[in-house]
Amino acid sequence: MELFRGVDRSIIMGFAITAAAFSGCAMGRVGPGAVQERYVVDVAGRDLKDARRQAVASFFDAYLSTGARAASAQTLEGSFLAATTSYIVRDKVLSTKKDAGPDAVKARCIVDYLKLGRDLEAAGLVKPQGVVGRPRAAVWLSPRDAAEAVRGALAARGYDAMVLAGEPRAEAALDDARARGAALLISGEASGGPTDGGAPAGFARARAEISLKVYALPQGEVVDDVSAEADAVDLETSTARSKAFENCGALAADKLQKFLATQFVERDEVSVVILGMGKLPEIERLLGAVRALRGVAGAALGALGGGDSRLRVFVERLSADEVAAALLRLPGYSFTVRAVEPEFKAIELDTAGEAPF
Repeated sequence: MELFRGVDRSIIMGFAITAAAFSGCAMGRVGPGAVQERYVVDVAGRDLKDARRQAVASFFDAYLSTGARAASAQTLEGSFLAATTSYIVRDKVLSTKKDAGPDAVKARCIVDYLKLGRDLEAAGLVKPQGVVGRPRAAVWLSPRDAAEAVRGALAARGYDAMVLAGEPRAEAALDDARARGAALLISGEASGGPTDGGAPAGFARARAEISLKVYALPQGEVVDDVSAEADAVDLETSTARSKAFENCGALAADKLQKFLATQFVERDEVSVVILGMGKLPEIERLLGAVRALRGVAGAALGALGGGDSRLRVFVERLSADEVAAALLRLPGYSFTVRAVEPEFKAIELDTAGEAPF
């Protein structure tokens, strides 16, 4: 559990400074670094507007590799650098020069870097595709909410998942999936409805069951089959039923993952907490080194606080243990592993001290 205590400590320590630090009179006394859920940077520009652009741009390397940043230059310029007010919480001019130049104005800016990271990810710039090539998976299942639950679970893992309309014959479903360029057809049976007992007063409980077969296309050969069941509780029976299907679809997709991982290169996310490293420049240097590791498809900043940091590492066929081992071998760094949680795909490292085991 040390891993999760480490995460909590990072959050608590990083958010300890009160909101008074954001007042205009306190800006000059707040130095560069993490403050609550924001980060203070000192930047220079031709004018204040340019300094604000530099402040936002200073975080791009925390989310994007050099190649991704170059490939996304137009999007970064048009959607992010042209909208700095969305990410600059407050700024203060520290000094000005009479002569015009790239450093005519020096400013201190408080950047909402978490919002910036969310918006970059929403634009598809941060997280690599969950599955290399994003293979298409067609789902043929009734009722519709069961099919949508399976589709959603597969889509969350990075597959181009779609639901086939209507309820055709099995052979027609195979033909339809082939025509749509699907690599897989996932079909089967689902049932769900209210179940007695176990729900608090005023609530309804529902149970869903799903049995699935996976067909490899274009041949149409059955290559895997799974089943799952799940319950859900809600105020309304219909809502509980839909949630039960959602839970059941996620469980079925989890069971399918073992087979799918043998057929496709799936990417996973490993969370890495680093105690004692919380400055933006050093984190960006580390991210550059992590992105160069074999089996790493990408890496991005998760959060900063209290002198600690959390990174998101996107990997291909690497376990949390293997990621931890690779980080220990990074040239120029000396980490101590405090905890590795393979089930939660999480690692906690320390920049100093001995391992607690």
